[in-house]
Amino acid sequence: MAVFQRALRGLLGKEPTEERAYALACLATLTSVLVAGVFDHHFVDIHFPHVAAMVWLTVGLLVVSLRLTDESIGSASATIKQKGDGLL
Repeated sequence: MAVFQRALRGLLGKEPTEERAYALACLATLTSVLVAGVFDHHFVDIHFPHVAAMVWLTVGLLVVSLRLTDESIGSASATIKQKGDGLL
């Protein structure tokens, strides 16, 4: 649940970037996997560990893409501040 909250906070109300597109795709994938998991036996069967690995891989990609988004915003604002300091 915390991953969904963090993803929604990081995605809503901001301009679209490539990193946000990746985060949105991972969030949609994770949502569809969790909905399908309600009706499918692969998520509770011990003979299908690759399905659980794919879920955690998707969560990891989502977290990394959100961190990249935060870093790109931070570096862009630092660049703007540096350029602005030279003008004054």
